[in-house]
Amino acid sequence: MYVDGSGEWYDDLSDNQPDWYWENVPFTKVVFSETLKSIGECAFKSAEHLESVIIPEGIERISYGAFYNCTSLKTVKISSSVCCIEDYAFYNCTSLSDVYLTDLNAWFDIEFTTSNLNFTGHPLSYATSLYLNDELLTDIIVPDGVTEVKKHAFYGYDGYFNLDLNDVETVNDFAFYDCAGLDKVYISDSFKTLGWNSFKGGCGINELHIRDLASWCNVHVYGNNSLIRNNDLYLNGNMVTELVIPDDVTEIKSHVFEGLSEKITKLVIPPSLKKIGSYAFGNAYGDLDVYISDLKSYCEIEMSGILFNREYDARLYLNNEMITELVLPKEITKVNDKVFCNFYYLSEFVIYNDDIELFDNSFPSPNQLYSEDKKIICNKKSAADTFYKNKNFVVEYFDQITVDEMTIALNNIYNVKDIFFAHGYYYSYRDIKNNLEYGLTSAKLGDNNYYSYNATKIGAYSVLIRYNDGRAKLFFASVDANEPTFTPNGMQLKVGNLEGVKVIRTAYGDYNTVAEIKRGESARAFTSKDVLANVTEYTVQYRNEGLVSVAVCYENGYSVIYKYEVVKKSPIMKQTNNTVSFEKLDDLKVIRYAMGEYQTSSQIKNAEGSISVSSSKINADSVSFTLDKGRYTFCVQYNDESYNYYVVNVE
Repeated sequence: MYVDGSGEWYDDLSDNQPDWYWENVPFTKVVFSETLKSIGECAFKSAEHLESVIIPEGIERISYGAFYNCTSLKTVKISSSVCCIEDYAFYNCTSLSDVYLTDLNAWFDIEFTTSNLNFTGHPLSYATSLYLNDELLTDIIVPDGVTEVKKHAFYGYDGYFNLDLNDVETVNDFAFYDCAGLDKVYISDSFKTLGWNSFKGGCGINELHIRDLASWCNVHVYGNNSLIRNNDLYLNGNMVTELVIPDDVTEIKSHVFEGLSEKITKLVIPPSLKKIGSYAFGNAYGDLDVYISDLKSYCEIEMSGILFNREYDARLYLNNEMITELVLPKEITKVNDKVFCNFYYLSEFVIYNDDIELFDNSFPSPNQLYSEDKKIICNKKSAADTFYKNKNFVVEYFDQITVDEMTIALNNIYNVKDIFFAHGYYYSYRDIKNNLEYGLTSAKLGDNNYYSYNATKIGAYSVLIRYNDGRAKLFFASVDANEPTFTPNGMQLKVGNLEGVKVIRTAYGDYNTVAEIKRGESARAFTSKDVLANVTEYTVQYRNEGLVSVAVCYENGYSVIYKYEVVKKSPIMKQTNNTVSFEKLDDLKVIRYAMGEYQTSSQIKNAEGSISVSSSKINADSVSFTLDKGRYTFCVQYNDESYNYYVVNVE
């Protein structure tokens, strides 16, 4: 059939059949005049023999129902001039398998108009193959400069493809809805908005690749999407199994991690985080351990909804230790709504601040907790006491014990017989005596009604007070102090978390106390008055191999002993005739060599004809040198200051 004419085709045949229909003349192809600007409404409705359509340059709009119910239509070619495809344009074209484009840029410019939420006449709705200039597209890369994917752009496309969104900032509603063959999606750090149902329906996504986790946390997601739902998440090409939110992130917007893959079992929340949107981690596919390093900042996070679905178990870790007893020190003045709502492994909530601000869902309800021992421990008539008195929690009181870093203070103690301190949780006099760290009698206490004990370890302490009248009270105190971190690296040991440090002592040998290290072989000390002033980490450099003992002592009296076997890093050196090679060069700093025999790296460096090769010039884990006849000295130096010298003769 030949269609002649120019300009807009305004005929509306939605309620009637076109003239050709009554002629009952079958046609398999339509040829359009190049002067035509649009295809009229329902122009080829129910053309049951039509098999192929080429939309030529010049046509800008395919109107409502233009190819409605063309059940034999197999191929459609769409030119770059098309800028609008209306609803029902290709509705019920059940044989349509191949769509050909001439310009991918132009395709991303097309407006798909519809009066409904769903688009019911998309040319890709039935297609299984999409071609660009006759080449099958299996990798759709959004052209440079395209920042928006419009509504319904690939609605219902069933063909297999990977999608690189390139510079795209916004994917609008239903853009990739029901794309069953969509396998991998790549998103840049410029991405900002994910429209309603843009990747929902029967999307077959297996992998989501992002480049910047912080920018992804800030994406606006409207409604449910399948972009991340139980799909493997990749960050810069590496599959994520531990989701570590970057330190500079202050907000995680709604839905961005909804349906988190069951392969992700760990979530690390930084102290910088202030807000978590609704369903940010909703509908997670499995159990998830949550790691925090700052309890106060976590308590103050504003949550628009519960952190996780109730049917999954979430365990809370504070500084890498699982928490079952939640101890809230005095500096915590507020526990926001829902922040602990889904941590059912918690059992006790110890609250030291009398004026703390609490909400109905700050903690799980008692019937949700796994432990049989479910209680609030606080001061009598405090805010926590008033708040939880009628919420089915057992409320217990303490009004005699306070903790300040390593100091456990007992107040208002009268008529005392003796006091015992044991590190750990113990519930009987016998167990406390068997694990006693310190004890005192009334004779040592004298007339004082106050006593403070400087603990030697961090963690829980059991404190038993026995009175002269036969009564006894058992308290639990949680002692917290800065815990140093140790990162060994060959001839170096990096010590971190040094806030409040007093001194670091180290000596070669196996020692178990600070005093022994101080007296040890080649003992050295680094103090807060010199190299440790205003630093949070310090690297101790060793010159010899062997076992060293290290003591980190803090101003509050807490100390930690660490032992490390210092091992020099060395390469594998080989010589074949006049070729010298070195392998195992991970963490290399530089290789220097010169003709002659030398004792130090400086001598080699200053020698005539000396050659230096830094790690940046070595692309692999090995390097080879071809030498002239003579005697050479090589120095292989690593970043940890391991020096290795080799004298080589070349005949």
